[in-house]
Amino acid sequence: MSEENKFKATQDVLQEPKKGRKLMIAVIAILVVVIAIVAFYMLRLNQPRYIFDKKINQYLSAGEEIDYDTMKVNADLSLSVNGNDPDVQEIADLVNDAKISIHAEADQKTQEEIVGVKFVKNEDELLDVAAKLEIQSDEMYMKLGELFDKTIKMKISEVYDTDVAMFTPEKVNPKASSILMKELKAQLKNEYFSKEKTTIENEDLTQNTIKVPLEEATMMVKDICDNLSNNEEFLKCFEFPEETKESLQQIRDEADNYIFEEDEYLTIDIYTKGFMKQIVRVDVSMDIEGDNYKMAFTKLSESEYSYQVYVNDEEQLTGKINYTNQGNDFSMGISMEADGVEIAMKVEGNVVYDEELSDFDVSDAVNYEELTMDDIYTIMGNFMSSDLYEIFNTTAGEGRNLEGSTEEEESEEGRAKEEAELRIAEVSTDYYEEKYANENEEIGELDDYIEEQISLSSQKTTSGDFVVTIQNKKVEVLKDDEVIATGILEEGFVDWES
Repeated sequence: MSEENKFKATQDVLQEPKKGRKLMIAVIAILVVVIAIVAFYMLRLNQPRYIFDKKINQYLSAGEEIDYDTMKVNADLSLSVNGNDPDVQEIADLVNDAKISIHAEADQKTQEEIVGVKFVKNEDELLDVAAKLEIQSDEMYMKLGELFDKTIKMKISEVYDTDVAMFTPEKVNPKASSILMKELKAQLKNEYFSKEKTTIENEDLTQNTIKVPLEEATMMVKDICDNLSNNEEFLKCFEFPEETKESLQQIRDEADNYIFEEDEYLTIDIYTKGFMKQIVRVDVSMDIEGDNYKMAFTKLSESEYSYQVYVNDEEQLTGKINYTNQGNDFSMGISMEADGVEIAMKVEGNVVYDEELSDFDVSDAVNYEELTMDDIYTIMGNFMSSDLYEIFNTTAGEGRNLEGSTEEEESEEGRAKEEAELRIAEVSTDYYEEKYANENEEIGELDDYIEEQISLSSQKTTSGDFVVTIQNKKVEVLKDDEVIATGILEEGFVDWES
């Protein structure tokens, strides 16, 4: 097993990647936005098909006019957590005095970008990392601050699947947008639209609704992807037509994985009042697997909105969103409250145009493929001995949710597995230190070392709630002498039994 693969195995143990539905969620999100825009203009003239045909193309084809060469964005994010639950208090002690600073720069002409993140707590800087992307040369440079004293160089194409700039905005292709709108118009049916009079908090309103069966929404995605994949005029709008076609096919194939029942819907309700049809509230809901999930937004002023989250008409969460923008300065606040826990997030920053990008020294850059195990252990060791790791381990490693409870309440088995993997990862780190940093070639195999060390040292996990035992590579996690989870140890991983 190569040194690079051993490091990858250790990384995977420390933080296992979680697969999500990002692709399908993005597609559904686009449909929601488009349908919401249709609903908005439908209300203005009470002619949904006319507005869809005449106004939506104009709205989405405009794109963003870029009248600057460079742009710099600075933003500070702070978080406040309050609640009586002991777990909530522990998280509050860690994050309430912390601040995250984000700095991003982009040059439209040279196609260069710089992104930096700092994490400060009680005026102490716990993290300072930055990256520079040179899009044209496919080069990416990373600085890890106190974690590593060298700049790491790698290919952008080896990090990202497609040639996408992280920060540089792009104009919308009007022709491609027009073709896409035509396909969307062909899919939306008049029967999806309806309206009725209603009263909310003693105020007479008009409830304007778009209700789309999720089964038909999935078919929309597939039909649109099929049609666009065979539309040469649409594909020619892009620099890489074949890659665009492959992306469309990927989305279409992903849609096949989603099967909905006939009574599952996506619904958008827009509540208006008065002759000018002023929008006062927007609800987005989904009926799925017999339950109704709804999020309601109410406009309080030009810069402030309230929102509520409901499950089967029972309020689960409430909060407010406010945003102000004055010149190049901006400020946004988001608050939420659920089960006696209050969370508030604030973002403040500014945007500067047409200034030269900051200096980013890459003279000490080393290719990531040339990193030694000593380098890798240095990075891991510095991180795991930092105060930042304590915060990461407390808030993420122990799996606390927004309500302050632990994942044990939702899945004790899942938490047992996570803590066991974390304990094994700690021993794995000792193994790599002994073998590579101390050049001990007689240390033996990784799994044997893990089994021996856990049997000789503390078998308890970090929280002390679980005990890990390993015998002949069989892993058992116990609580109060009861087996919670079992699995097989293989190359530092645990293959858990279902």
